[in-house]
Amino acid sequence: MKHIFSFLALLCLAVPVRALWTGDEQYDRANLNTERLVDGEYLTDLLAFRPFWEPPPMTQRPKASFRTTEGSLTTDYLYIRREADFRLAVSSGTWFAYHLRQLEDLEQQSLDQFFGLRTGSASGPGLRIMGQPTGEKQNSDIGFGLDWISERLRVVAMMRFVDFNFNSKNRDGNRDRQDLTNWRMETGWKDGDFAMEATWDFDSPVEREFTEEDERMGHRAWQAVWTGTYRRWNGRALWQNHRRSLETLSTGQRLQDFHQQSGGLRFDHTSPFNRRHRLRPGLQWEYRSADFSGSALPAFRETRWFAVPFVELDYRITERLTLPLGLYTAMTWQRRGRARPVEWKLRTPLRVDFSPDIGLVLNATWDLDDIGTTRTFDGGNAQFQGRF
Repeated sequence: MKHIFSFLALLCLAVPVRALWTGDEQYDRANLNTERLVDGEYLTDLLAFRPFWEPPPMTQRPKASFRTTEGSLTTDYLYIRREADFRLAVSSGTWFAYHLRQLEDLEQQSLDQFFGLRTGSASGPGLRIMGQPTGEKQNSDIGFGLDWISERLRVVAMMRFVDFNFNSKNRDGNRDRQDLTNWRMETGWKDGDFAMEATWDFDSPVEREFTEEDERMGHRAWQAVWTGTYRRWNGRALWQNHRRSLETLSTGQRLQDFHQQSGGLRFDHTSPFNRRHRLRPGLQWEYRSADFSGSALPAFRETRWFAVPFVELDYRITERLTLPLGLYTAMTWQRRGRARPVEWKLRTPLRVDFSPDIGLVLNATWDLDDIGTTRTFDGGNAQFQGRF
């Protein structure tokens, strides 16, 4: 019974709460149209840099961990995904936790970290309290929630007050026209060989005024994510809706208006073809639709579909050395304009497992469309995991 309680304590905060809006520096206000940076090569980069340490749904988490994957997207941009977690159990149903999540890519830059407390039954209902203290108090968050956990089921409802001190603590004369709130629902289920997790996030509308710049930024977003595993099959589905705008504060003139909807589905199957090596074919499908208008920027209106079939081979050299090779192909269809060329990418990493809990990946990617040119090498990637 003690081991079951420990499992629940580690599992219950497996998916930490995170608001979709993390601050006015999350997006570049000079050009809110991030969709112009997205293409098939970008999607193959994200797949090639996908972390080896990403845990399956409803997996027991370690008491402490640090994980990162970082790779070159362009000559100017770096992909970063970092996670740090620490949990201290006080009793079977009460524990403290710390979470850090950093995500930087071509579409956003966000850093979110917070402390949490959960108290209640080890198998049943519980209460959660969280806080994100920051050096500038205007950016601090607080929140609370309720949950129900058991060995096979997890249900969590959280409410987070984002930048709740912004108006009273801001030193630049900036202000929010209304309070910012994030609602999040999480559920997880495990039954035999099947396991899944689903999350739904919704942010209340943001209307932030920047006095010195004479600007007002608007932001609305919601997102739904599902991940699942069944035996050797893995799947992930995502749907999100974002709207961002910028207008002149004094006159109300609309400077930029960006609306984006996107959805994706990825699945793969792991096939061990001998005792040492594993083959993993898969497919990622993505739909993206964006509409952008700006008074001094080019308009953008496009609907695109991407299909990215891939195959990955985990070629084990020794018990500690593995070559997790990968080949990725991106095909693009779009409603307007000419058809886009097919993108081909090769991943040639080396993975070193110093122990079952500590691993390092050094990865080189190659653009097979530009073989024999200075663009053949398409960027490096490093990944690390430490569990304690």
